Amino acid sequence: MRTNRLFAAIWRSLTAAAGILGVGLMLSTAQPGRAGNFFYYFTTQSNILVVLLFLALAAGSLRTMIQEGNRGAVYHVLPSFQLAIVFYITITFLVFATLLSGTIFSMGNTTAISMILTHFVVPIMALTDWVLFLPHGETKRRAAFAWLSYPLAYLCFSLLRAEFGHPSFDQGSEYPYFFIDADKLGWGNMAWVIPAFMAGFFLLGLGMIFLDKRLARERR
Repeated sequence: MRTNRLFAAIWRSLTAAAGILGVGLMLSTAQPGRAGNFFYYFTTQSNILVVLLFLALAAGSLRTMIQEGNRGAVYHVLPSFQLAIVFYITITFLVFATLLSGTIFSMGNTTAISMILTHFVVPIMALTDWVLFLPHGETKRRAAFAWLSYPLAYLCFSLLRAEFGHPSFDQGSEYPYFFIDADKLGWGNMAWVIPAFMAGFFLLGLGMIFLDKRLARERR
């Protein structure tokens, strides 16, 4: 299966399709004139990154299959970059599963389906692609530091956006998530919430790189 380029192309196409459908359904539930707010969610942004990456991976897999045959190394981009995007969608999965998943049961059918696709289906499919098709052992531990740049920039942007009074989200808050709501938590609490999230993300990145190296040893 790891060397089946057709299977890889199909899997990657389905992953991109799941992301497109999930984000599309999410946007369809927006109140009039408020669809743009959804693009401020980390969920939406990370899913869009996965969609763009996996469309390129699917196209590359098909092109490689046509040129070189169905069996062989599956197309990939720079492993550390590809794994970074898998890392970001894994954050989406873990944060939702631990802090937000209970909200699914209070949502309408369309929203619930969108939440399941963008927070569970797409992350699991992206993680599976990493395990099956990406060359392992090429990502250095220092990449875990570099990967933090996007979550940290997202957090800073969200705080600044709220501070300067941009339109609120559907839940009435100017913050996209309750756990970074400085108005409710207070800046004193935010002083440890932000480092705690960054430390958790850093450990997650290190864990994924460690597992990546372990997978490389097992394949050898």
